[in-house]
Amino acid sequence: MAIRTIKYERALDRHGKFVRIVDAKKGERYFCLCVEPPREMIAKWGEIRTTRYFAHLPNGPCSAGETELHNTAKKLIASGLNMEAKHRFGYVFDVECKGCHQQFQMTLPAEATHAEAERLILAPPQIKPDVTVFDESGNPLVGVEVIVSNPPDEAKLARYRDARVHAFEVRPTWDTVFKLDLGLSGEWVAGQWACENCEQIESMNALWAKRTLDAISPVDSHGPLVRFIGDDSDKRTTAEEDDRWEVVEPIATGLLKRGLFQSEHRPWEFFAKVSSNLWGAVYVQAVFREPPIPFISISPASHSHADWMLFLVEMELSIDGIEIRR
Repeated sequence: MAIRTIKYERALDRHGKFVRIVDAKKGERYFCLCVEPPREMIAKWGEIRTTRYFAHLPNGPCSAGETELHNTAKKLIASGLNMEAKHRFGYVFDVECKGCHQQFQMTLPAEATHAEAERLILAPPQIKPDVTVFDESGNPLVGVEVIVSNPPDEAKLARYRDARVHAFEVRPTWDTVFKLDLGLSGEWVAGQWACENCEQIESMNALWAKRTLDAISPVDSHGPLVRFIGDDSDKRTTAEEDDRWEVVEPIATGLLKRGLFQSEHRPWEFFAKVSSNLWGAVYVQAVFREPPIPFISISPASHSHADWMLFLVEMELSIDGIEIRR
């Protein structure tokens, strides 16, 4: 593509700041993003805003080749990421989820504070992304690889993985490059992220793994019921505890028979996994009155109350006469 046919939508002012063509002013000097040092450009003033653009001076040094496209993309990406880190205006990565493989949009990690182009990451293994996002302490979070012709080889991707830096690949053209300060569309080539739903499922699975370690019996054998008393047992007589146990034992036994597990450290707590993204806990307790009033309490930590209650109903758990507390 000949240089004179490219309609540049962005340029640098004399202070090195990005200027959109719609914000350009007559009489001001503007410079290109393609080469170092930047070369002067002129603003072309069309009759309407959509026909305005920046252009190189005739016989300029830029050839609109791969190097110029690569340099332009890096500067625009770094500018957009820095604006996002500072103002959180909605710069997004349009990517595929590693779990469900659906397209979704994600923003920068909350800890991101700034971005730099062509900065060598010194922590072993050494790696030099085209643009790197850092946190406040200077730790690299995300590396952006701008691919015009040669993608990063497997050795470089391995260094990303070893450094635990997420790597995002974008392939700009002269038709798309001037949108790169507004958002990125590409793919994760190292350290791929998951969408919110898949992250929730991963979190649920991790929590469930911890829960199974707390089960009194292995997950394939629910075992006998272990008697439990309340935290305020020191204030109750043995007879009161016996009365309380008499009303809660049938409930707890029913939970075990229906596949829930009893916690070892909190034996009044029973839990079950319904699906990959739904598990819950039931707390079996009784109010010390005459007679004691049983109730089950629904844990809100890892599921919706509606889904969990539906699960209990589908298990045909009899809750008639039992107070449900949330």
